[in-house]
Amino acid sequence: MNADQARLAGEPSANLDSELNKMDQKLLGSDENFSVGSIRNSELFKIDQSMVRDPRLADNLLYKKLIARLEAFYIQQEKFRKVGLTEA
Repeated sequence: MNADQARLAGEPSANLDSELNKMDQKLLGSDENFSVGSIRNSELFKIDQSMVRDPRLADNLLYKKLIARLEAFYIQQEKFRKVGLTEA
């Protein structure tokens, strides 16, 4: 069974983190007019992240992955807002 079939069957992938990182890199890409650091330092991003932080779940792996995906989505949304559509 290949990785796609395992994913469709609901079996966990050993390379899930690397797959997520590849997707993030493909989605975020690199653009001269866009800085992830400036977004992470913005007040709106800090407020957004403070609303989803829960110290009781700090050791929960699924919670950590969820927070990472939400952050990636926020950054992607800001890139789209600032740069517009880009070719994938």
